[in-house]
Amino acid sequence: STNLMEYSEDFSDNYWSKISSSVQSGYASPNGDNSAFKYIPDDGQGGNRSIGKTLSSLSGKYTFSIYVKESGFRYVYLRLRNNPNRQMIFDFQTETFEVYNVGVFSEGAVKKVGDFYRLSLTTDADESDEVGKLFYSISTSEDGSNISSFNGNGVDGVIIANAQLEAL
Repeated sequence: STNLMEYSEDFSDNYWSKISSSVQSGYASPNGDNSAFKYIPDDGQGGNRSIGKTLSSLSGKYTFSIYVKESGFRYVYLRLRNNPNRQMIFDFQTETFEVYNVGVFSEGAVKKVGDFYRLSLTTDADESDEVGKLFYSISTSEDGSNISSFNGNGVDGVIIANAQLEAL
């Protein structure tokens, strides 16, 4: 299938919106090279901390996936931030996930690949309040309950690699 996500392996590019967060390059990836990035929420308190991309002119069902590896935070979120908002919360310690705010068509999946996990969230672009427009993002949290209001330290984060968006 065709990857519709540009710069899918370069999270430092301005293609990706970084909200109160940064990325560092040079981390080992699932491919065995050093093309993975560390996503790091800024230090400070409160506010949204994420990296993501808004896509327009979409129609039908899509699966967004990304490889993640623990690097200081227990939880990572795959989020679709257009109403209806959907999110997949993955717990690195228990290797389990939950999908919240499930709409007419939304499902999550996890596959372990070496010491990475490939997280996938499928949804329908036609269900969003702004039909055909989806904002995908990755964020993290200390306790799995709140992604918007926690104290980041500017060091801990999540290793991310190989984002993909595919039409179904």
